[in-house]
Amino acid sequence: MAGGILAGAVALELIADLDPCRLCLWQRVPYGLYAPVMLAAGALVAYRRLLLLVGAGLMVISFGLAGYHMGVEFGWWASNCGGTSLAGLTASQAADALLATTPGGCDIVTWRLWGLSLTQYNGIMSLALLGGTIGVLRWQDVR
Repeated sequence: MAGGILAGAVALELIADLDPCRLCLWQRVPYGLYAPVMLAAGALVAYRRLLLLVGAGLMVISFGLAGYHMGVEFGWWASNCGGTSLAGLTASQAADALLATTPGGCDIVTWRLWGLSLTQYNGIMSLALLGGTIGVLRWQDVR
């Protein structure tokens, strides 16, 4: 599911010509780490509990990033992040562009569906994955 969320974010970025801000890009990191951790949890039975705990922690971080970004969008606090386009850049150029980003951009909601921003959907999905991961942890404890 985490891979699908990442793919959906990139697809929507390309289809709707969205320019993600630095916080939008940072919000993708926990999902990118969560997917392989959960695959490893399925394969490495001896480390399953530890890997599930790591996955739950990643979704807590993801929810925290989403909450922070929502606060920036609603104007509850300021952020010194900015928007940047990574289209057509190499990995090295993309990293340089992210590090050189200027202030502004994270407080602007560029796309909504049913009144919710992508950041808000990220928060919902983070909680859903966190709940699922905790559910698997509890199921493991009962077995």
